[in-house]
Amino acid sequence: MTTTTTTASLPAQKHWPNTTLLAQGAEARVYLVPINALISFSTDVFSPPSTNQHEKVSTPENKCLFSSSSHFIYKHRLSKSYRHPSLDRSILSSRLSAEARNILRALQCGIQAPFVFRVESDSLWMEYINGIALRNLFENVHERVRHVALCRSVGWDIATMHKSDLIHGDLTTSNLMVRYKHDNDNTSDDKGAEVDWERPVFIDFGLSYVSAHTEDKAVDLYVLERAILSTHKDASELFKAILEGYQSAGWEEAKAVIKTFEAVRLRGRKREMVG
Repeated sequence: MTTTTTTASLPAQKHWPNTTLLAQGAEARVYLVPINALISFSTDVFSPPSTNQHEKVSTPENKCLFSSSSHFIYKHRLSKSYRHPSLDRSILSSRLSAEARNILRALQCGIQAPFVFRVESDSLWMEYINGIALRNLFENVHERVRHVALCRSVGWDIATMHKSDLIHGDLTTSNLMVRYKHDNDNTSDDKGAEVDWERPVFIDFGLSYVSAHTEDKAVDLYVLERAILSTHKDASELFKAILEGYQSAGWEEAKAVIKTFEAVRLRGRKREMVG
């Protein structure tokens, strides 16, 4: 993962020292910030927000987790100059609130995801996941048996989300992680570190939404299949394990979703043939 230590591109009121820019896209920038910088910056980090624009998502237990962590994630949604300022603020706020609610929805149904500690009008403060993305983990082909087992867990968890009508919207192996077993305070991917093979962690719910439609759930799976096929060796074996896990989750609608997924996949292949 390419990272840059910077404070220059942070919002003007949040120039924390020793901040690392982890990712930058058209919609948002994601920073890794030392917890000490946050505590020294503000004395009311854990105090309840006073306005509707600042929504507290964490529970008292999360507060303890947050205060014991050495880093946190700060996700800053970018304004769009082509939009009217009031419309832009409204869109940013509603999207961030929806993202936070959907992360909470995932956590409530037993899915591993980062805790959200605070929602502001243009940003989220979230738990830093000390782990490695599946995209990088899968590069070690000697662990393929473990990878397949992990993919079954991924499929099970996706089915659990879909059962709660939660659509992730951007399922890729970059947005799936496993935690390091030991708190080595490593802030970069380490393929040699021991990881928790049992529980995948889902991140980046920026495109997530709630839907009861079978087609939306099927498309969620199709997006993941395309991401795996374009990125990984033995991709068919990995995705087959995901479908096995999905169908084994004991969810009645799973068969209908898989059937619709196969139809979506066929439509995608026809588009490729036609161009």
